[in-house]
Amino acid sequence: MAAAGATGRHGHRDKTLILIAYRHGLRVSELVALRWESIDLKTGLIHINRLKNGVASTHPLQGIETLQ
Repeated sequence: MAAAGATGRHGHRDKTLILIAYRHGLRVSELVALRWESIDLKTGLIHINRLKNGVASTHPLQGIETLQ
């Protein structure tokens, strides 16, 4: 995360994406499929559409995720 955050023009975005993928166990395809409509900042929830026969679910955003 430190390397992603310090490299390139979009370091902050890349660092945040790595954190969200790790915390929520997302595949790359699930991560890149996220849209702003999937994230509710008021309630602190993120809707995940799972691939490969997974079940869609809603995850809470907690701790450092909300501060990024």
